[in-house]
Amino acid sequence: MLRLSGDNLDVTHWRMLASGLPKQGIKKAFPTLAAAERRVATVVWPDGPCCPRCQSEDSWYIKSRNLRQCKGMYDGKKCKKQFSLRSVSPLRRSRIPLHKLFYGASTLIWTLAKEERSTQRTIDYLQQQMDCSYVPARNQRLSMFADLKMDRGGFWGSLICINEMTPASYADEWYRDFIDEQDPSLLLDFD
Repeated sequence: MLRLSGDNLDVTHWRMLASGLPKQGIKKAFPTLAAAERRVATVVWPDGPCCPRCQSEDSWYIKSRNLRQCKGMYDGKKCKKQFSLRSVSPLRRSRIPLHKLFYGASTLIWTLAKEERSTQRTIDYLQQQMDCSYVPARNQRLSMFADLKMDRGGFWGSLICINEMTPASYADEWYRDFIDEQDPSLLLDFD
């Protein structure tokens, strides 16, 4: 369970992560699954695809395997083993679409960056945003929270915090204006 109180929550950390989120919102920065996959690929493989078995950078994209279940398959040139973007990242075994996971992580950051605990989003809200059942939404929330607590947001912070992160304090007026303008309920609609 993710039970939070003011004692064990470093609000400045979450505000710093919120300052790194895209100014136009997650929905406009990563509007499609392909845009989210490109972002994950640049974070996981900054120098291009690399086979996890033989460490060969001579890998190619398998166009014939571009089916729904096998989207994004690569083939290592030396070992001939197939791998995907999700299999070499912490997203392994997650069936939720990447752009919806991005929305969920940004929702978690926004709600923890706000001072009032009454604005915290429930798992039911996250379940609606990620379009999955309760148990996967709860598991993703727990793993995202554990990862985002790390310095600079860990894996999820490197994915969705594309702007420079600045330590924002409560007295910083820029941060207050930014939070008010970027209400998550406005940014996360799927229409």
